Amino acid sequence: MNDAAVLDAVSGESEWMESLLVRLVEAPTTLGNEEAGQEIMAEAFGECGFSTESILLDEKTLRNAEGSSPFSWSVAPALAGVLLVVILVLGVANFNVLITGAMNAPTNVMAVILPGILFGGGILGLLVGYRIKRGRPEVYDRIGRGANADLRERDGESS
Repeated sequence: MNDAAVLDAVSGESEWMESLLVRLVEAPTTLGNEEAGQEIMAEAFGECGFSTESILLDEKTLRNAEGSSPFSWSVAPALAGVLLVVILVLGVANFNVLITGAMNAPTNVMAVILPGILFGGGILGLLVGYRIKRGRPEVYDRIGRGANADLRERDGESS
């Protein structure tokens, strides 16, 4: 099979692909309410000869599933967090080398302050997000949906 054969096959199905895309865009799907889009994709996979199966993927089901491991839920994320802190410390400690490329670059105040500001801002953002999630979950749920997300949801529009 060559490129021309692939392009011919794709162009032969372009009308079907465009129709699928239009149906997906028009489907009233929002975060936590994806069923309409999932149904469209299940139909599309069926048209291609694939069978589909719906599986609930909530946290409780996954934690209680056969073969589930505390490693994947507790140990691995904690280990990843520790290793990221190590990388952060090494990056800040060697920032002068990172920005100059010279192994003998002198360490000065700006080589510590600049990455501190960068990473400090990220940590501050995480803390603020955590506080909002705990204290005002309704506000946290709207983050990233746009200023008028609650109005669109009330009026039944998809975002």
